[in-house]
Amino acid sequence: MRVEPLVKILAVLSVLLGCCTAAAQPGWEVHYQTTYSDGTVRDLNEIPRTKKDIRRVVRISRREDAHIGYKMLSTGPHALTVVRGGHTVKNELKWNGAAWVGRQQAIPASVPAVPRPREPQSVLEQERRRVRRILSELQTRLVRQDHEVAEAERALARDAGSPGQEQRVKRLVAARTARDGTLKAIELYEVQLKAIGDDPAARPPQPSGKVEPPAPTPSKGAKEYLGLDERIEQFGTLPHKQQVWKLPTRHGKRKYCVEMAHPEPGPLGAFHYVAYADTDDDGLPDKLIARSPLATAGAPGEWTRWSFATSEPVVYVGNAWAHGDTALYYAHPPVDYVSQHWNGLSNDVYVSGLFYGIPNWRSPYGPYLSNIRVHVSNPFGPTHSPVSKIIIK
Repeated sequence: MRVEPLVKILAVLSVLLGCCTAAAQPGWEVHYQTTYSDGTVRDLNEIPRTKKDIRRVVRISRREDAHIGYKMLSTGPHALTVVRGGHTVKNELKWNGAAWVGRQQAIPASVPAVPRPREPQSVLEQERRRVRRILSELQTRLVRQDHEVAEAERALARDAGSPGQEQRVKRLVAARTARDGTLKAIELYEVQLKAIGDDPAARPPQPSGKVEPPAPTPSKGAKEYLGLDERIEQFGTLPHKQQVWKLPTRHGKRKYCVEMAHPEPGPLGAFHYVAYADTDDDGLPDKLIARSPLATAGAPGEWTRWSFATSEPVVYVGNAWAHGDTALYYAHPPVDYVSQHWNGLSNDVYVSGLFYGIPNWRSPYGPYLSNIRVHVSNPFGPTHSPVSKIIIK
């Protein structure tokens, strides 16, 4: 039996699903349509730092709706159809006296503001409704695909030994492949729905600690940090809403200070710091142990920091954001760059398509870096596994 056409179909599926190549870009473009006083318009890759000679700034971003990192496809006699595609979001920025900020929220120039986060249960309920709606659509799709598989099986049995058997086999394989993809998607969404379920014990903890202005840039030997030792400038939107990196295993109660940079000031660059633990030793985060209040910056590229304490041996740290068009720093550099400048944190990044979901899914876009640095101290007792020293340039 010739299988070349089937191989080509699967190859197309693998590209469209976006889950087979680590070289795929993990982010989407954000640019700033800037209108100057003389009437000229330019598209800038970075947010303007001043109001001088600028009449208007419109932020344009590509927002992706690939909730779990890939898009569901319809298969059959017609062409493949990609659903839940992305769309473009426009947001007019306002000058607040210190920076261009979206959604007209004033942010101080020096000290990051910490607005009250939305009521957690209202956000959770929105996420529950959205996931249930997606599951309902997938269940409807599964019913149709079950019929297609059954019909293909009957047709193959009916035409056994006939000249059309080869085509019937291909049809059955394609039908089963499509159904298996839907079953996998349902499984993933059911796991996420369980993570944000109605059980009070499963609800995320309230925000703890406080978000502070960035610490002074450490000099050689001043502090021990994990993370990126050379600042990256690339940023954009990402196709998920949580991302965490694994820290080296340590023992004993200790304190972590996590610092991250915000590409944009105000709500458009805001996020929550999050910390997870691996409590069942399966190599994946499974328990949210701490999260911060909403962290915002007062100027483009500004850092914030947040601290928490834990005695969990295996810890993951990163950030979560409620809006799909939030801008985040990311870079997908060569392996030699990672080995030189990325210290202590895992190369793999673990993500979730849900703001309150558990980021236990390894990103299909491959490892990428962010402007993050982590300092660990141990005022509570001895630890094992020393932290390597790096210099923040």
